[in-house]
Amino acid sequence: MKKILFGMLLMGIVLVLYVPQLSAKGWEYQQSNVHDNLTSISFVDSNVGWAVGENGVILSTTDGGENWEIMRPHILDIVPGSGTSCTRICNFYSVSFLDKNNGWAAGEMHLQRLQPEDIIPAPNSFGVILFTSDGGLTWECQYPCSVWDDIVSANRPYMKKINKLFFLNAQQGWAVGEGFNYLATGDGGRTWQEESIGFWAIPEIRHTLTSTQWVSSVQGWVCGYQYNMFSPEIRSGFIAGTKDGGKTWTIDPFYPPTFAPVGAQMDLEIQLSSAWSVGEEGYIFRRGTDGWEMQSYIWPLSLPLPDFNAVGFADDNHGWIIGSHKQGFDPGAADPLEIMTIFRTDNGGEDWRYFGWNDPGKLNGIDLIGFTDAWAAGDDGRIIHYRNNEPQICFENPDPQTVYAGDIVGLNVYVKDLDGNDDIKTVSVDARSIGAGIITLKPSWQIPGDRRCVLYVGEAEVSSQASYGMHQLPIKAIDNDGASDSAVMEIFVITSWVEIQSTWAIPNPAGPDDKILLAAKVEIIAPKVEGYDDNNLPYNRIEKVSVDITELLQVDCTPDMDCIMIVEMTDPDNDGVYTYVVAPFMALPGEYKLPITAVDTLGHVAKKYLSLKICDTATCRFDIIRDGDVDGADLAHFAGYYSMIDGGGVDLLKLFAQEFGSTDCRIMPM
Repeated sequence: MKKILFGMLLMGIVLVLYVPQLSAKGWEYQQSNVHDNLTSISFVDSNVGWAVGENGVILSTTDGGENWEIMRPHILDIVPGSGTSCTRICNFYSVSFLDKNNGWAAGEMHLQRLQPEDIIPAPNSFGVILFTSDGGLTWECQYPCSVWDDIVSANRPYMKKINKLFFLNAQQGWAVGEGFNYLATGDGGRTWQEESIGFWAIPEIRHTLTSTQWVSSVQGWVCGYQYNMFSPEIRSGFIAGTKDGGKTWTIDPFYPPTFAPVGAQMDLEIQLSSAWSVGEEGYIFRRGTDGWEMQSYIWPLSLPLPDFNAVGFADDNHGWIIGSHKQGFDPGAADPLEIMTIFRTDNGGEDWRYFGWNDPGKLNGIDLIGFTDAWAAGDDGRIIHYRNNEPQICFENPDPQTVYAGDIVGLNVYVKDLDGNDDIKTVSVDARSIGAGIITLKPSWQIPGDRRCVLYVGEAEVSSQASYGMHQLPIKAIDNDGASDSAVMEIFVITSWVEIQSTWAIPNPAGPDDKILLAAKVEIIAPKVEGYDDNNLPYNRIEKVSVDITELLQVDCTPDMDCIMIVEMTDPDNDGVYTYVVAPFMALPGEYKLPITAVDTLGHVAKKYLSLKICDTATCRFDIIRDGDVDGADLAHFAGYYSMIDGGGVDLLKLFAQEFGSTDCRIMPM
């Protein structure tokens, strides 16, 4: 792993903090009105959010951070321990809101007592979780007490400090911090259960959990670090997961394997199909098939490695990492200046790029709202905001809008981005419905920073098998941050296709030893479109018509066997009636559905079933209307069919004459 890091550093020598700007947009300061260190930030939409920090600071905004209001939970003023005088200091390290009303803040309460004997039996510091149901106007304590006096009870809390809260929904949540325990709730925090995570049994080994995320009630991860109580400055990071709701935990492997300690892991981010962990000494990991795989980035040798404190992703590709790094290697400096550090990726971390934000300070928490907004909070009350304007599809113009199958259609889409057209990453048209796949368009002209509508062009070949009529092709424009806009391009396709109009059999019902004529009326359909000449239609004719008689012949055949009986039907009279004569056979009585398939030269396929009934006794073959006799009504129907069908060697007129006048026909059910 050291070799990998050295390679990362070596690449950075030639860059000396090269900052690739993907667009004209960037981060901007917001006025927090406090100078306390801010540790965590949470937004529920692009306007409403909260930030928390040390000294009991809770901030709220309803305008995206343009104005921040200081909120102080009244419950912090309640004196803990009846009759005990002390100074209270509450530092918040995590905030999580599900909506505009319901949220939690968690951290550590310090009780600075005047007399040493006052420390017993109550602890002088412990983890704390507060809950609000009115957007932060009022707060109640959920852990470790319903009132502060409970901390002096025998069941005092084991969690000395809470570093991170995570809620999967309004009921299920988890909290992690210092010690061998974590907290879990199934009732929205009304009760919290202290659970042991039980990694190490060595007495002098301690560990701290810094972050947790869950994808379901049973599967989740934690990250953090372990250290020896006699040398706490040496910290080794780890990531662990559970698949049984926390009953058992397994340390996940790092890849490539290393015997050297990994820097303390400070934050986790879990998306649908990917996960990341970041930490001290510049470590970035992404969860892969072999474990948590280290991701590389370019960093100059002239600077110490950054310490990453938080990570946030909008989807599996677009994410941010924040933290800080020392200004330089200066052995004589007692307290080197911390510089804000921001990295970004748009491909899931395959490439991490340093974002040029070199102001003094340390960033501790980040939150994203979709692909358009991100906020980061840090020391000395710093809050910065990143705003990304979504691309806008101005209008679309196919050329031509009405096109023949097999021809080329031009795809013209106009797109603008208020961050400059160089921020537009891709513009594409999904032309799969016309058989052309997904087409990526190219800008016909582009001026960096220009905010006008830019023309993106491409073309698609309409497949000869594209269906007739209006096609709605989805358009999508995506910028470098993953924000997108969608529209629809309408294209009308003119074509012709094969269609099976009707099917029949004579006789039907048939006896068990009858010769049966199978027939189908097949046509090429070519609707007329006003203003367009039919002569320009692509050449098309009926290529083949076939019928599957496997079932009729009582052949026990599965689709993977070479015994399916498909025979070709013919049209000797060129009248569109395709026929096939089945020789006399011994078929079992019953109803059969014979698949008929027609294919044209353009590749269109039509399917239709021919229904045939076999009875166990002879019946009138030409009782067409099923009324028990063969009379003039049946003759009228027969005359309509007779001119269209080829008897295949059977004298149908003679057979009809033999049955005409029968009055004792057995009526078969339809």
